[in-house]
Order: sequence, then C-alpha cells, then structure tokens
Amino acid sequence: MTSGRTTEPRESMTAGEAEMTDNNDMLVELGKARTELQPRLADVYRERLQQDLFASGSQMRPLSVRRIAADEAKSLWDYLIQPDRLRPFEQGAQLVAVGLNEETFFQILQDTQAFLRQHLPAHVHAHVANAVESYQRSLIQGFSAERKRALLDEQERMRAAFERTLSRYTRELELAAEVARAATSILDLNELLKTVSEHIRQSFNHSFAGVFLLDEFGKFAILRAGTGFAGQELLRRGYKVGVGDDSLVGWCAAQGSVRIGHDIGDDAVQFNTPYLADTHSEIVLPLKLRGDLIGVLSVQSRHVAAFTEQDTNALRVVADQLAYAIENARLFSQAQDSLKAMRATQTAALNRTWTGASPSGAYLYEQSTDTFKTAPDLWKPESLPAGQQQPVVVHSDGADVSGSVLALPLTLRDQLIGTIDLYDLGTAKQWNDQDIALAQAVTAQAALALENARLLQGTQNALAETEALYVAST
Repeated sequence: MTSGRTTEPRESMTAGEAEMTDNNDMLVELGKARTELQPRLADVYRERLQQDLFASGSQMRPLSVRRIAADEAKSLWDYLIQPDRLRPFEQGAQLVAVGLNEETFFQILQDTQAFLRQHLPAHVHAHVANAVESYQRSLIQGFSAERKRALLDEQERMRAAFERTLSRYTRELELAAEVARAATSILDLNELLKTVSEHIRQSFNHSFAGVFLLDEFGKFAILRAGTGFAGQELLRRGYKVGVGDDSLVGWCAAQGSVRIGHDIGDDAVQFNTPYLADTHSEIVLPLKLRGDLIGVLSVQSRHVAAFTEQDTNALRVVADQLAYAIENARLFSQAQDSLKAMRATQTAALNRTWTGASPSGAYLYEQSTDTFKTAPDLWKPESLPAGQQQPVVVHSDGADVSGSVLALPLTLRDQLIGTIDLYDLGTAKQWNDQDIALAQAVTAQAALALENARLLQGTQNALAETEALYVAST
C-alpha cells in the first residue's frame, strides 16, 4: 500500500516536473559532495601552486598560495550548484592578477578534470560534465583577456620607461656638450661657473646647483656660483662652508668623495642651507684636478631620493669637465694679469727710454739710420757695439761719468731692427739674470709696438695717397 501510494504520484508527474525533481536531487547530492570534496580540491590546487611557484617563474607570493587555492575551489563549486556565466570569467582574470602563469593555469584545469572524475559518483560526474566544461571555457576566456591586457600594459610601461631613460640620457649628453662648449668658449671664471651651474639645474630639473671652491688655505669651501634667488642671496652674503663640518658640502670637501643625502630612513640628512628649506635630496661631488681637490659641486632637489645611479655617473663626468674648465679659466686670468703687468712695465720702460725724465736715461739706436736718439747729457759708451745680437752690460767709473748700461737687441721675426739701452747713472748697478729677462720681455713688446706703429703709418700714408688721387681725379 505504501509503495503503491508512492509510485502513483510519480506516474502522474509531467516530464518537466520529473526533470526538476531529478535536478533537485542532484543538487542535494552535489551539496553533500561539496562538503567533503571542496577542501580536498583546494589542497590539490595548493600542492600544484607550491610545486610550480619557483620552478615556472610564477609571480605569486608564497603566503597567497593557500588563499588562491581556496578561492578557485569555491568558485568552481559555486558554479556547479548555481551557474553564473560572469563569475568564472572574473575568476580567470583574478588568477592573472595574483600572478598565476599560463603553464600552471592549464595544469590546474587538468587537475580539476582528473579530480572530479576520480571522486564524484559516475552519475553525478556525468550530470556536471557539461557544467565543468562551460566553467573552464569561461575561466580560460577571462584568464586570456586579462593576460593580454596585462601584457599590453607591461609593454606600455616598458615603452614609457625606455622613453624616459632615453630622454634622460639625451639630456645628460646635451649637458656634457654644453659644459664642454662653456669650457672652451668662456674664460671668465665667474661667468663660467654661473653658466655651468644653470645648465646642470635645467638639465636635471632640480631646485638648486652650486659650485664651491676652496680658499687658498684649504679651510673653507666658498660658494662661487649658485642658481636662482637662493643662489644670488647666498653669493651676496659670501656664503661659505667649513671643510669637514657636518654638511654634505663640508664632508665632501674633507673626504673628496661623492655622497648622496636621500632624506629618508637611516640616511636621513638635515638640510639647513639658508634659503633652501625645501631641499629633500642633495648630491655632492668633488672637483678634482690631477688628484687635488679644488672644490665641490652641489645639486639639490625638492624630492626625496631624487638621484639615481645614472644621475651620479652623469654628474661625475660633468664634475671632471668643470674642474679642467676652472683650471683653464684661472690660467687665462693669470696670463691676463701677467700681460697687464708686462705692459705696465713696458710702458714705464718706454717712457724712460724716450723722455729721459727719470734720473736714469736711455737711448735708441736705429739700424736703418745708424743714429742714436738720445738726450745730450746721456753717456754713450764707445765700447757698445751697434746691432749686438746678445744683451751687453757696460760699466763706467771715471771722472766724467759713473754708472752702468744694459743694451739689448730689438728683433722682429728674427730680424734685427735696433737696440734698446737701459741706464743706471751714478751707481755701478749689477744687472742680474732676472733684470735681463724682464728687460728682454719688454724689448720684445717694444719691437712689436714699433712694427705696429710702422704698419699703421704705412696704412695712413696709403690712405692719404688714395684720397689725394681721388681728389685730383674729380
């Protein structure tokens, strides 16, 4: 009776109602199987991920493996009980995001198929086979789409990084070229340092660049050029740093080495340079010439950890260029000072030569006229050979005159054009090698001056003749 009553309602069900009943029964069986099999499937995934974590170049973090395995097992069982086409697609994209590589991904798909065939009852496996295939198809689509997007993003990042590197490298090459041009074209030291420091600041887009040079005693590094308002104020105040003090410039001046202050962590540095309160990074480089420290190059930035290894290498090159440029400018300045002193000495000597205004006198013998231009009271030694090629010193200590004379040849392009005689009357002056060398330098300048005067006179005469011919022709 009981059995008959149970069978009768079954026979009266429609086909749709019977299928629904079968599905409900299958869901009940899947629910029971899930309780046991989902954790076991998660363990299978975890073992696979751990095996392939290092061998296959996966970018997953080891601590994330257990969570990734549990999420994938849950996603699959959720779909088998209540299919959602969007869920596996999103899960596939998530697996890319957590660092799963392509090889391990497809191994997990194979592990899933093998696990379900082995642990699900045959009739349950047959019922869910299509659903598993559908889930994995959507999972692959999501994984592939996200992987493609990630690859495109990586390519774009690489392209952008390459362009930044290329742009920075180009700026560094341009900076080196600018410093080289300044070194060869600017011989005024102050202008050179100002130009180079501004090139450095602009090339790296930093807040400040300054050049410090050591004083003659090596005790202070004195700011000689600085960019912007801060640089001008520091220059106006004569800013200087003690060699060996607690600033980066002082440290570099004492140690002669590169140092970078990042303003972070254990390497934090207190930047207390006046007018540069917003500095958060600084690099200092020694300016060395043949191993000797002559100054310090300081470059500062408003950003933390702003200087890279590439920046350091580029600034090393600039610092070396700048050191030699400083030497060239100094040598030129010294040469200019020496030339001014020589010209002053020459002028004074020529004034004495031509005017005889000083107690000592002089006269000029011109070979072209074979005559001496001299004041009547000058002593003309009979023993002085006209046109002598080497300096001659003559002394006299007689009743009529007492003194000494230094006679030197006037030569131009190895041709003798005259002589200059320098007198010291009333004393028996001993002309030493230094006196003779100075007199020879003055004599060489005098020869050039005479030649220039003759050329100028010849030019003026030619112009006068040309003008006269023009007037006559009109």
